[in-house]
Amino acid sequence: MKEPAWTFIDELQKPLHSQKPAFWEDRPVQDNELSLSGGISVHMDFPDPGDVLQTALTDFKRFCLIMNLTESEQNQAGVMFEIRPGETACFEAFRLVVGPAGLVLEAADTEGIRRGLVYLEDSILAAGAPFLSFGTTEMKPHIRTRLSRCFFGPIKRPPMNRDELEDKVNYYPDEYLNRLAHEGVNALWLTITFRDTIPITTLPGFGRRADIHIPKLQETVDRCARYGIRIFVFFIEPTAFTNERDNPRYLDIRLYEKDYPELIGNRQGQQTGFCPSSELARNFLYEATHTLFQLVPGLGGMIDISVGERFTHCSSWWNGQNNCPRCSVREPSQVLADVLTCLHNGMKDANPKAEFISWPYSQYLLWGDEGTVDAAGHVPENVILQHNFESAGRIEQLGRMRRADDYWLSYTGPSDLYRRCAIQARQNHTRMYAKLQVGCSHEVASVTHVPVPGILYDKYSRMRELGVSGAMQSWYFGNYPSLMTRAAGRLSFEPFPPDRQAFLQQLAKPEWGPHTETVVKAWTLFQEAYAQYPVYHVFGYYAPMHDGPVWPLYLQPVNKPLIANWKFMPEFPVHGDRIGECLQDAFTLDEALLLCARMSRTWQKGLQLLTPIEASFQNDQERLRDINTARALGILFSSGYHILRFYQLRERLADSTGPEALACLEQMSRIAIHEIENSKKLADCCLVDPALGFNSEHEGYRFYPEKLKNRIAQLKNMLEQDLPGLKQRIQKGMIPFPAWTGQEPDRPVYQMSSADINWSAIQPEALNTPDGQSQTFFRACHDELQIMLAISYSGEAKPVKVRFFPQRLWPERTYLFDPMTGKTTLEIRDRERPAQILSELETEISQTGAVDLPQPKETTVLIRMPIDELQRPASCRYSPLRFNLMAGEKHQTCWVRREPIAPRLAQSPVNPDEYGWLYFKD
Repeated sequence: MKEPAWTFIDELQKPLHSQKPAFWEDRPVQDNELSLSGGISVHMDFPDPGDVLQTALTDFKRFCLIMNLTESEQNQAGVMFEIRPGETACFEAFRLVVGPAGLVLEAADTEGIRRGLVYLEDSILAAGAPFLSFGTTEMKPHIRTRLSRCFFGPIKRPPMNRDELEDKVNYYPDEYLNRLAHEGVNALWLTITFRDTIPITTLPGFGRRADIHIPKLQETVDRCARYGIRIFVFFIEPTAFTNERDNPRYLDIRLYEKDYPELIGNRQGQQTGFCPSSELARNFLYEATHTLFQLVPGLGGMIDISVGERFTHCSSWWNGQNNCPRCSVREPSQVLADVLTCLHNGMKDANPKAEFISWPYSQYLLWGDEGTVDAAGHVPENVILQHNFESAGRIEQLGRMRRADDYWLSYTGPSDLYRRCAIQARQNHTRMYAKLQVGCSHEVASVTHVPVPGILYDKYSRMRELGVSGAMQSWYFGNYPSLMTRAAGRLSFEPFPPDRQAFLQQLAKPEWGPHTETVVKAWTLFQEAYAQYPVYHVFGYYAPMHDGPVWPLYLQPVNKPLIANWKFMPEFPVHGDRIGECLQDAFTLDEALLLCARMSRTWQKGLQLLTPIEASFQNDQERLRDINTARALGILFSSGYHILRFYQLRERLADSTGPEALACLEQMSRIAIHEIENSKKLADCCLVDPALGFNSEHEGYRFYPEKLKNRIAQLKNMLEQDLPGLKQRIQKGMIPFPAWTGQEPDRPVYQMSSADINWSAIQPEALNTPDGQSQTFFRACHDELQIMLAISYSGEAKPVKVRFFPQRLWPERTYLFDPMTGKTTLEIRDRERPAQILSELETEISQTGAVDLPQPKETTVLIRMPIDELQRPASCRYSPLRFNLMAGEKHQTCWVRREPIAPRLAQSPVNPDEYGWLYFKD
């Protein structure tokens, strides 16, 4: 395993300014220009009691030194550059005047001066020569708070559970902060919990690590303030209670239930909501934030996931499911407002300048769209509301509307839900922020950034129209200092660029000089390509776009699950072959392949424009890395397409024989050869940029040279050892994978009868029961349209769960038949979509005598399942069907039992090997 991410610290100590641009030139001065050739003489006349401008002035002087713009011995005076106070529109606004007598920079605050110095540096670079055009520039922010995060800082979550406040590592080296400040970032967030960090007297058990956390937090606040960057704490509070032992996410209810019963609220399973409807609760919430902001002067603010990520207060659960005797009789928005008001007032009374951002991350899934919009109009005064810019969005791809949930860069947004919330918030005089992913997102989170600044132009243009005044620019990933962070910083200021093309040219000019037009064309193609990314959050979680060049290619089916892009899961250390898990029923494999092919081809067109200009930047490491990142992404997109195509061909091979099977095998062989080259090329890219492959939420590398070499060895072994044997098998006329297709099954089989046969003539099949004594049976038959199952057991009616695996590489479709309610539910583990109640499926319950079964006094559940409901491709409509059946409250009685597997986000905990076969009658 490659070393932990904090080895980036040395990399980030490198100075931001180290050399002149490759395109810098000497030319005669023109009539409307101020020459800087004799140097710049800085005259600082701006009050700076906190000495926070020292970092900005030091940086500017280093820039002048590198660019040969310091005063020379021959010309002691140089060009006069006066920095002085002046009236401006708002905080961070500045005015820069370039005239025959020199330069004047004015602002009403230190951060306006900092922004003006950065703008001046960029203007000199964009000129490509030591001259500036006469004129006055005035700029002011419309996105006033621009939040990012240390991309290699500990995330205080599994798998490592490291807390940056626990160690002595400096995650904020000066040059890293300097770079962030140049890119417009003026705030960073880090994670805390009340229990660990804040000593609260109202309740016991809080602040257990305060003696370590508070000093480190203060040190971080002070360090970042020198660069005009505020620190925000992020938390998910108040913490709910649990009766589970050693669950680190919740408070142990046994420590509070007896002495503080008024805090025990909405009970849901093993968790119980924190009830805010008492004076004790309100005092606790107030004291928590008041104490924190008193102990850490200068702390910039706080962000709370107030609804959505996990159970917190009583109303942070599913709408209508609140059994708290106090909160259940109140509107959910009132309960939420109580929490927010107390947290806000505690903070403001300690630090009036601090900001409180309420971020109901997935509120719409719990409260519904209408409840979420309504809540946006009931945010307490001075609390800032932040929603995901894209979540619940709709976009058409290949003639169908697709839903964008969670975080997206390729989909511009905003969603209609965000737009409605923003309008409602504005009517309530509530400031609105946007949760974005500026650098990269779940589509591909193993690169420093995706170079599509045109998408950011479109996002920020729409944010501006909605009156959005702040942005949280990343989650754990998507925050590496890059082209995209610079783009977001520029787009946060007025005057806003008049159109996308003009913005891209402004953005490229300081760094690419005479090659600006070429680079802008490449960025435009990259944007066109990235828009083809299949919009389905599960595809982003599990698809091979993040690290395809380290995925093994299995010639023989292994039936192993896929791994989420940010998770290190010991149960599944290597990516599997169940490619349908990243598609589910949102995209067919053909659709995904078409979109991925378009994305890969168009991306290559953009890359071809950059390759010829690479030689012009051989001494410019930053530009070479930019081209290298684009090249790495081209490899990742190519590999992702190849992996999907490989398993499509393998499935065709499984159902083929003779020449058709050999043709599939030949194409799979060519893909493996191409993938060997992709792995080699990506290893070369990693040598250019040590950040490639790192995923901040994974806290590790998804790919690196050693891992890529291991994949190359696996592919070569497959080509040299496995493929010849399979080819010989096919040439002999044998079935490629007889057990995989059910033609020569290696597990239980049930032969369904024709539906026109009497039930009494159909052979019953016994299920395995926990006690091994009681008996449960099922029978099955079918016609052209439906499958009929009869499940019988002794005693009263029990729930029955039926799992079908309609396609071999796809997730199961699980149906729960509840005899008590008469409802049939299609269970969906994907939390972005609710379970479906399928009233059209017929279920009958009968007592003994309804059908002739082996035992007396039995209950029978008769289920009629339309074959169309299974959504099987026409080519395999009546081919052997993977199937399992369970009965009882905990479904411990089942036909086929295998060891369970751990649940995975958006995937069920079903073991994909836990099935038998249903055979259709010939």
